[in-house]
Amino acid sequence: MGAGYHFNKPNLPLILNATGREESDADKIKQCIIRQLTHPVFWRQCMEELKTRGVDTILEIGPGRVLSGLVRANKFPRKTAIYNINNLRGLERAVEGIAKTSGDAHVP
Repeated sequence: MGAGYHFNKPNLPLILNATGREESDADKIKQCIIRQLTHPVFWRQCMEELKTRGVDTILEIGPGRVLSGLVRANKFPRKTAIYNINNLRGLERAVEGIAKTSGDAHVP
């Protein structure tokens, strides 16, 4: 599984559900993504790590809003922006919202 896919080192910190910790090694990231499809994940550890780092924007990619509800249940600050991306319009809203909060004047 995953043999035909190449992963690069991420440009930003990547917290993986398979471990609940940050990972930057591309091969380990690939292994963890495959593992988290078939094994229990460390959701709470991931949420705690994100809160500790002061993350204030979360993207939920895919159908539904279950993860967004879990973010709220894990007591992230009210100011935390959560974007649900399940189609092109959701992606556009996320880009617009992130651009506004980061001070970018131009949104592609």
